[in-house]
This record gives sequence, C-alpha cells and structure tokens, in this order.
Amino acid sequence: MKITKGKLRRLISESIKDQEEFNEFTRQISKAYDQIKKDNPEVDDRAEMHSMPADVAQRKVTGLRRDIKRFWNEKADHGYFQDPSKFICVHYIAGNSSVTRGIESFFKSAKPKAKNNFELSTIGYASMKDVGRGGFMGRIFGFILSPRRVTYAAHSDIGSENVDITGFSAAGKAQRKQMEKEIISKLPVDVQNDPENYKIVRNLLRQKLFGSSGSAKRPMLSGRAPVFDEEDVKRALKVPGGILESTDIIAEVICDNWTPSTFILPSRSCDELYLDWDNLTKYGLKYYVYDTGEYFENKESMPEKYKQAAAKRLQRRKENEEYLANITKKKAEAEKAAQEKEDELEKAQQDILANNPDAESVEFIGDDPNDYVLILEKLLSKAR
Repeated sequence: MKITKGKLRRLISESIKDQEEFNEFTRQISKAYDQIKKDNPEVDDRAEMHSMPADVAQRKVTGLRRDIKRFWNEKADHGYFQDPSKFICVHYIAGNSSVTRGIESFFKSAKPKAKNNFELSTIGYASMKDVGRGGFMGRIFGFILSPRRVTYAAHSDIGSENVDITGFSAAGKAQRKQMEKEIISKLPVDVQNDPENYKIVRNLLRQKLFGSSGSAKRPMLSGRAPVFDEEDVKRALKVPGGILESTDIIAEVICDNWTPSTFILPSRSCDELYLDWDNLTKYGLKYYVYDTGEYFENKESMPEKYKQAAAKRLQRRKENEEYLANITKKKAEAEKAAQEKEDELEKAQQDILANNPDAESVEFIGDDPNDYVLILEKLLSKAR
C-alpha cells in the first residue's frame, strides 16, 4: 500500500498528539498517586505492586497502573502491533549453557504448540535482522511469540515485573492467608506436603485474583516512553532507550494470548541443537539463528558445518562420560577400601576386648590395632 506524504504527515501528527496526551495523562496519574498517599498514610512504598482486594488504598494505586495500560490500548495502532510480520516480540530466557535445558525449563510453566493466557514481558523488534540484540542481562536464548496480543509497548523498561501479590494492610495479609489456606486444602495430599507447593499456590492465587489470565503485567506509574504506532517505533529506534541502552529494540513489550513458535539461538549452539533435535520435536518449534539469519524447520535442513560440529560435540560428550565414569569408579573403589579398613579396625577392637575382659573401660585411640595392645598392656601392668 502506497502512503502519500500527506497521509504520512497526518500519521506523524496523530502520533505526536498521542504522546502529548499521554504525558498529560501521566501527570494526572502522578497527582492522583500523591493524593492517595496523602489520604492514606499506611500506603506502602511498594504501592505499585499488586495487592489484595482488602488493601483498599493499595488497590487504588493498582487501578492507576491499569488506567495507563488502558490508555495505551485505546490509542495504539493495533493493526501494526498485532502483526508478527511487522513487529516481532522475543521473550529471552535465563541460562546460557544449554539449548535443551533452556527449552525444557521454559515449558515447565508454558504450554507448547498452544496459546498461553498469562502475560509475558518481551523485547520488540521492527526487523528480523535485529533479533538477538539487546537480550536482557546477556541472555542468548529466547522465543519468538507468534501469534500473540501486544497489550503495552515502551521504549524503556517499564518495571512490569512487579507482579507479586502482597497483603500490605492487616486486612490484606489476613485475606491472603485465608485464600492460600483454601487453595492448599483443595490440592492433592502429596502436593500439600511438598515444600515447593508455594509456587503452585502462588500461581493459583493469581488465577483467582486476575481471572483467566493468571497474571497481569502493568507499567509503572511513570509509563516510561510508550510507543503507539510504527512511526513512534521508528523514532524510538534511533536513540538509546532504557536500561538496555540499545538503538535496535523496543525495551519492553507486554504480550498476552501468546504461542512460542520459534526458538532463537546463536550459531555456536547449533551443534547441540542438531544432536538433541529429535528430543525437542515434541515442542513443535522452528529455529532461527540470529547471527547468521539461518532458519530451520527440520534437522535435515541444517548445513554440513553444524553436523560436523555436532559430531565433535558428541565425541566430547563421550569423552566426558568416560571420564566421569572413571572418576565414579575410582571413588567407589576408594570408598570400598575405606570401608574395609574400618571393618578391619572394628574387628581388631572386638578381638582385643574379647581376649582382655578387663579392657572394657579402655578408650581406644589411634588407627593401628597394635596401639591398643600396647596401651592395654601398660594399663594392666599398672593395675597389677
């Protein structure tokens, strides 16, 4: 579709107007926040975190965060943000040591080949050539979410990770405790007794409070540099933004109703991918190598260089397994020898006691059974 200069100017004008409206909106939000704190001295410094319904004052602050998100959804160009071919969303995962462990760990909480209805923070890109840049905290693995629904986008980090459900007031704490107790009572007995059950309880509590989404991510009250359309994104990508200091990314994009479709990785990890491909097919993923631009849908399409690298990795794995097996064997032999020595020592002590009834009160010291005999003879000679 051809865009005329007039339409382009109009789009830019509308985008600037949205930004100006948003700035005014956040000023009003800030005033509302100050008034809440003035009227409610008990409001906690962590007021921007999610609270229990009984935390009346805290809930007002949560409402302000919700209002900011609602403003973005009313003004944003959803035709642009909801199109994965125009705007790419990548969720980076912790752990850089293993492709397989990274994928398996992620799918302990997410559903493969299906829509997930809890919100997730991602980094946004305007082009596939930029994917892989700005991986938070040096992370090198991630998932492209497609399809998905973008519910907020900003050029800076918006602090949406503040999603802990906390009881601030006495009423809020009591309410949380009662809700958790009710949740635990309905769990299977083995889960109730599991010391890790707090993770399950936390997720169920979120579902109870937030409904089907199970989790809600909202921007901090400052809003922090939202982008409303493609022109905003283009302008934002020209300057460093947020704590990531990158000109190639939209630092935080919140996504809901998402499906992890493609796993991204660097070329240096493709040998592991080739080796473990068959074990990973159950997740229904495609793979994108961001430093080379390669894209794989099946194992056979991977170039010969990765197959050769995989053969070398496999050889290293075998060598490591043999080394570990040898270490394990030596350890077992050492433990066996130590146990035999201990058994021999115990038998020697028993023999001395059996042959010398008067030695029952003697405290044995040392490791050599002959020491016991010498000590015993000295004690007996003194007694005589």
